[in-house]
Amino acid sequence: MALLLNSSASPCMNPSSGPIPDGQPLETTIGALLIGTFLGLVLFGIAAHQAWRYFIFGTDTKLLRGWVSSIMIMETLHSVFCMHMCYHFLMESHSHTGILTGRVWSGNMLGIFTGLIILLCQSFLSRYVLHFWTRHGWSIVFPALVLSLGQFALVTAATVLLYLWPADLDTFAIRLLNCTHSALAVAANVILAVAFSYRLLSQRTGFQKTGSVIRLLILYTIHGGILIFMMALVSLIVTFVLPKSQIFTAIDIAATKIYTNMLLAIINARSNNDADTQATNHGVENFTDDTGGSLGWLCKRTTVIASYAATSSGSPSYLPEVS
Repeated sequence: MALLLNSSASPCMNPSSGPIPDGQPLETTIGALLIGTFLGLVLFGIAAHQAWRYFIFGTDTKLLRGWVSSIMIMETLHSVFCMHMCYHFLMESHSHTGILTGRVWSGNMLGIFTGLIILLCQSFLSRYVLHFWTRHGWSIVFPALVLSLGQFALVTAATVLLYLWPADLDTFAIRLLNCTHSALAVAANVILAVAFSYRLLSQRTGFQKTGSVIRLLILYTIHGGILIFMMALVSLIVTFVLPKSQIFTAIDIAATKIYTNMLLAIINARSNNDADTQATNHGVENFTDDTGGSLGWLCKRTTVIASYAATSSGSPSYLPEVS
């Protein structure tokens, strides 16, 4: 996903006066970018909270923790670039010069971070699929990884073209690359989500707690996948119906954050189940039905872990052992 405002400079008008001279209203250009950035920042805050929970209570290997750290670093840079892009078009370009210029470096680089975030998230989920499907895991994961690498290659190519092509050149080809990137990302996500959910369903046990966590994981996976699919579909339609608007960019900003939130929700759901299972096995009170919000969850979870640590010399495992 790369920012593609109308590359021909046009005189600035009062927002209340309606469309700008090239026929594109501010609501579908700068306004769409603002709404997409606002929604993206809200989703980034949710992802940051989930990442905090993971790092506080997770005991993963340094590789996996570094993996999640890399995703959050990319998410942070993605959010900063979105804010800089909005500031540039609202203040520097829009107000100071009186025109709406076509490109800015932060908007051009958004595609790279979008593709990299999706690649990291889908690669992490692929490890779970390999863990569950010990015999046929690679036959499922390999096509998904090829699609994920393909979407990253497409947004990288689109970013390079933004710097090579003149600003006044028709950018429909770049938009088409971005749409293909979204399609490949959704296809990879569908493969991993179906494999992950099917394996979880086949591993259900008679324990109510385990069944509840499995249902929760499936809901996270399926609902997140459906939401991403719908957003990609709307983005594709908008690209062809309103080729000069920035609605598709706003949708892609939010969709990128949903990938990270879906992954962190899956990780934390499994982590909580592993902690509760080990605490219960050692005779410690269980707090899975906590409704006390973030602070209540923290206090009660800390009690569980502290009690377990006092009764065992081992350390709890919060995620499945994946090599």
